[in-house]
Amino acid sequence: MLMKTLSHSPENEKSACPDAVEKLTSRFQSIFKFSSALRAAHAYKSKGVSVSEIFTFLVNLAFRNLSLFRALQLEGESARFSKDTCYRLLNSSSINWNRFLNVLSFNVMRWLDPLTSTDRKTTFIVDDTPFKRNRSRCVELAASQYDHSAHSYYTGFRCLCLAWSDGITTIPVDFSLLSSEKGKKALEDSYPNKRKRRSCGYAARCEAVSKATDALQACLKRVLSLGCRAQYVLFDSWFTSPAMLSKLREMDLHTVAMVKQSRTL
Repeated sequence: MLMKTLSHSPENEKSACPDAVEKLTSRFQSIFKFSSALRAAHAYKSKGVSVSEIFTFLVNLAFRNLSLFRALQLEGESARFSKDTCYRLLNSSSINWNRFLNVLSFNVMRWLDPLTSTDRKTTFIVDDTPFKRNRSRCVELAASQYDHSAHSYYTGFRCLCLAWSDGITTIPVDFSLLSSEKGKKALEDSYPNKRKRRSCGYAARCEAVSKATDALQACLKRVLSLGCRAQYVLFDSWFTSPAMLSKLREMDLHTVAMVKQSRTL
């Protein structure tokens, strides 16, 4: 049997991201004010290559189907920054990535608003998905989680996702990585300096060890304070409780959900 294999030469890997894709990503960034979203998230660098250029490079990696190491290796001496620069940016505790997604999503929704009928109903959609880190041993706040779809345990987080939809278009607007409430004590011990508790990283860690219902309310408050609006909130029976329904009504939101069997409902 004859088998044909694809060549993995540097020339073929460089051509994996055509100019058309780069033009589309740059057009997206200019229309939806990518740089202003980064500034709103307090993504700054004191010197060197701009944050916008580094983040654009990281976004294009998804279309080039390359890892960060391999992409910089292909750039060679023409690379304007190193992988350590990228890691320092992504690991910065002063950058509010939730705010970045909020602002960027709101810009997209404002662009879609003239194209959408005023009679169309809009909704926030809530769901959680496994964020597995089974091969990791030193990830902060990583805990044992139960995957209800696979009926097995894994090491990592639960990614609580909040999306906005008008029935045709669905846009992710916020997220929260949830760990376990058992990590509250370890979180307090790891931050003895109260000045560091003012950072966005500490706020994200506190949200990670909170209840999923509290994290959902925090996500909704963030997007509502920015100006995102919807008539309904759609989620499954896991979030359905009298306290949650009452909190959503205080936010002037109606609920579409399956009610679980309970004596309190």
